[in-house]
Amino acid sequence: MLRIGGGTALHHLKYVKRSKLNLKNKIAVKIEKKAMAAGAYQHIVTNSYKSAEEVVEVYQVPANKMSVIHNFVDTHRFDRKRVSSEAQLVRSELAIDHQKKVFLFLGTGYERKGLKQTLEAFSKLDINACLLIVGRDSHLDDYKKMAENLGVFESCKFLGESNKPEIYFSIADCYVLPALYEPFGFTVIEALACGTPVVTSYNCGAKEVLNSSIATVIDQSNDIDQLAAGMTKWAEMKGNDSLQKQCRELALTLDVEVIMGKNYQQILSIHHSKNNAND
Repeated sequence: MLRIGGGTALHHLKYVKRSKLNLKNKIAVKIEKKAMAAGAYQHIVTNSYKSAEEVVEVYQVPANKMSVIHNFVDTHRFDRKRVSSEAQLVRSELAIDHQKKVFLFLGTGYERKGLKQTLEAFSKLDINACLLIVGRDSHLDDYKKMAENLGVFESCKFLGESNKPEIYFSIADCYVLPALYEPFGFTVIEALACGTPVVTSYNCGAKEVLNSSIATVIDQSNDIDQLAAGMTKWAEMKGNDSLQKQCRELALTLDVEVIMGKNYQQILSIHHSKNNAND
C-alpha cells in the first residue's frame, strides 16, 4: 500500500510557481512517477479527496485502486486543558489581556499558507485584537513591512518557529489558514483539538472534515472581505465553551488511534485481496 501524505509533486510545483526545477524537485518527481506507475503498487491511499483528484489527474490511477483516509491528530498533545497553565504563562509573557481577541497564523512558507491575505483581512477588522504569527519564511522582513504599510504591525506578533504549537492553538480564539494550496493541512485539526475554530480556504484539503458549526471555508483565498467576515464571526464567539467542545469532539474522530486503525484495516484488506488473487 502506498500512502500519499500530500498532493502530487507536480501540483505542488505548479502552485509554488517554480519556473525551473532544482535537483531535489527533479528527484521527487522521478520517485513519484516510479511509485505510481501501473504495476508498482497494490493500492494507493491519499489524505484527502483533493489529493486523490490530483493523483488521478496526473497518473490515471483506477478508482478501485484508491482510497481516502484523512490525516490524524494527537489529541493528547493538542489539548487546551492539558496545556492551560503553560498557555497562560506565554499569554502573560506576550502581554495579551484576556479581553483581546487572538488570531493565529501558523505555518512555514507564508505565501502558500496565505499570510498576505491574513494580514489584509486583519487590517479590515474593527475590533480589539492581535494576530500571532508563528513559523518561518525567508521573506519575513517583507511581511513585517507589509504589516507596517497596512497599519497593523503593532497588533501583530511575529514569534518565529515553535516546537510547541499546541500552546498557541490554545491561546488563540481563531486559527486562520487561507491557503493557496494545501493538500490537507494538519494544523487545521490540531487547532480543533485545542478547541479553536478555523477559517480556511477551499484550496485546503482539510475542508473535507469541517462543518459550519466550527469553521468557515472561504471560496477563494484572495477574497479578503469573506476572510475578514469569517475572522469576525469566530472572534465574537471568544470563550464559548460549547464551541470549544464541538471543535474538540470533531478532532477526536480523527485521533491518531482511530486513523491508524483505519490504515491498518486497509492494509489487511489489500493483503487479503492479493492472497485471494494469487489463489
